[in-house]
Amino acid sequence: MSAPERGGVAQAVPAAGSPTGKPPGSPALDGSRRLRRFVFVGASAALVHLLSAALCVRLGLHPLAANVVAFHIAFVVSYIGQSRLTFADRDVSVRDGLPRFLAVSYLGFATNELMYALLLAYTRLHYLVALAGVLVAVAAMTFLLSRAWAFRERGPHRSE
Repeated sequence: MSAPERGGVAQAVPAAGSPTGKPPGSPALDGSRRLRRFVFVGASAALVHLLSAALCVRLGLHPLAANVVAFHIAFVVSYIGQSRLTFADRDVSVRDGLPRFLAVSYLGFATNELMYALLLAYTRLHYLVALAGVLVAVAAMTFLLSRAWAFRERGPHRSE
């Protein structure tokens, strides 16, 4: 049984005609399984984001500046997890998927930073509580854009 059949990640060696190592037309994940994987990867990236932000604040950065640093650290976790777990069944090359996911992530981050700045300015929430709430709020938008565009396959082998 191959890794995709077991729900795992495709081999790193490209399949014939595929720059990603995922055979064209490999079985698509059902919606609930994809969503569970997205939540797992997103929660992992959010934890990295929160811990990185807390460390940066402890080192003397303002919470908004710490959020920028933490976002970029968490982005690496998020892209690797989303491309290799959540959307592993899709035949999307790094060349296509990475810039689109980066665009989705930057849109999410701009929304995140605006909401975070407003919460810090106009509420008495602890900075980590405010950041956690913002991360959850932005996650739905990120999932929808990732599914519809960032990890969209080209050609006739599109899944979902």
